[in-house]
Amino acid sequence: VALFGIGSIDYVKGGGGSGMVYSEYVRNIYEGFIYKSPKISVYEPITKYYYDYAIPRLWEYDGDKLFSEIEVPNELIQEAAKNADVAVITIHRFSGEGWDRSSQKGDFYLTDIEQKMVDDVTAAFEHSVVVLNVGGMIDVSWIKSNSKIDAALLAWQAGMEGGLAVADILCGDINPSGK
Repeated sequence: VALFGIGSIDYVKGGGGSGMVYSEYVRNIYEGFIYKSPKISVYEPITKYYYDYAIPRLWEYDGDKLFSEIEVPNELIQEAAKNADVAVITIHRFSGEGWDRSSQKGDFYLTDIEQKMVDDVTAAFEHSVVVLNVGGMIDVSWIKSNSKIDAALLAWQAGMEGGLAVADILCGDINPSGK
């Protein structure tokens, strides 16, 4: 798999305000897939690209703020498509008590950079899956209108082991249906 979206490393475990829980660690989606090895392998250059962006900016990070999506060079997407069978695209949102949601891009709607990433990745890959790491409703019409998206997982904000839970579901090791 190739993991796209900065949300694959910047996992949202839960909401803010009274929903804020401080945990010893948070396992992100990338780390969850690493635990599935050798059953699944991750195309590392994409993840390295996100970490190379995020690590020097950690000083800006404060628990209530997520990293904004960044543009991925098309050459990197094309290389990933040659080396991975499936693209997993993560969209993440932080929500919390004490502030209203908005109908703006980056909240209810995808940002232009997120939409470009989805379009570029789904054009390059034969198979793609979307993971929504969100705490509230967002527009999903872009999933329905893109025939290259094979599946979508509404992962919500699943706590400190949420990244492993996402990997368990996408690998078929557990059934998220509740039945």
